[in-house]
Amino acid sequence: METKIGRTIQVFVFTRGETPKFLLLRTTVKKGDFWQPVTGRMEETDNSYPAAARREVMEETNIVDFMRFIDLKRHFSFISHSSGIKYYERAFAIEVKCEKEVKLSDEHSEYAWVDYHQAVEMLGWKEYRKTLNKLNNIIKSGK
Repeated sequence: METKIGRTIQVFVFTRGETPKFLLLRTTVKKGDFWQPVTGRMEETDNSYPAAARREVMEETNIVDFMRFIDLKRHFSFISHSSGIKYYERAFAIEVKCEKEVKLSDEHSEYAWVDYHQAVEMLGWKEYRKTLNKLNNIIKSGK
């Protein structure tokens, strides 16, 4: 049997300042009740991973003003336990000027702007923490 393959993205929205802050979204109970960055699947209308990342940020947060889009050059694969589908995921970051008010989609129940250490504690999936760590190192290096 042929394994289905999906393409997904994760995007950390962040703001700099004395202490960088990262936007985390809490999924609804129906979706598993956990904290995550913006995530989503590529759709047929997306012509690239970056296009999917930008679309998902707008759909899930209603944030449209980006200062900077960063390809974190991080990718990995995983198999969904519920569907058996193999996914290839790429990671990105979007810098915004300040902590924005977020208009959540129906996939999430709340949001929080948190510092790096809080985010590490809140993120349950190691791949999210690895991406966050890479982004935090980029921010600390001044890039």
